[in-house]
Amino acid sequence: MSRAILLLLIGLSLNGCDRDVMQREALLRTRRDAIERPQLWSVQAVGQGGVPVRVCTNEVMRAGFIRPTPSVGGRACELEGDAVRTAHGWSLRCRVGTDSYAVSSGAIGNRTRVFETRVSITPLQGRNPGFQQTLRYARLGPCPAGWEIGQATDQHGVRAAALAAPDDAASP
Repeated sequence: MSRAILLLLIGLSLNGCDRDVMQREALLRTRRDAIERPQLWSVQAVGQGGVPVRVCTNEVMRAGFIRPTPSVGGRACELEGDAVRTAHGWSLRCRVGTDSYAVSSGAIGNRTRVFETRVSITPLQGRNPGFQQTLRYARLGPCPAGWEIGQATDQHGVRAAALAAPDDAASP
C-alpha cells in the first residue's frame, strides 16, 4: 500500500473518531438535559438597580446560589475549617492574606422559584467595615436553545461568555 493511501486512510479514520466523539458528547448532553433540564434564572442585586443577569444553570450551580464563595479585593477568601450548614444558609470563616473574615448567608423564599439570599462578610480584625449584599433569584424557565450550562448575560442583557460552574456540590 502506498504511503499516500495509508495517510489518507489514517486521516479518514481519525476524522471518523472525531465525529464519533462529537456524537457521543451530544448524546451525553441530551441525556443529561433529559434527566435534569437546565434552567434559566434571573439574578439581581437588591437595591442596586441595573438589568438582572440571566444565567443557564444546573443543580450544582443553583446550590451555589445560597452557598457563599467570597472574595475580598478580587482575591478568593480561603476557607478556614469547615463551612457549617445553618437553618437558612451557611456560615464559615475564611482568610485573605493575614486577614480573617466571618461569612454567613441566608435565603428566604421558595428556592425553586423566587427567593433572596443575603450574604454578610465581616472582618474579624476590625480593619474595614465589612460587606452585605442581597441577591434576588427568579426562575424564568428552560434555558434558551443553544445555551450551555454556565452561559449568562451581562448587565446590559447581552449574552456573554460562560461562567465557571462549581466543581463539586458539597464544597461551600
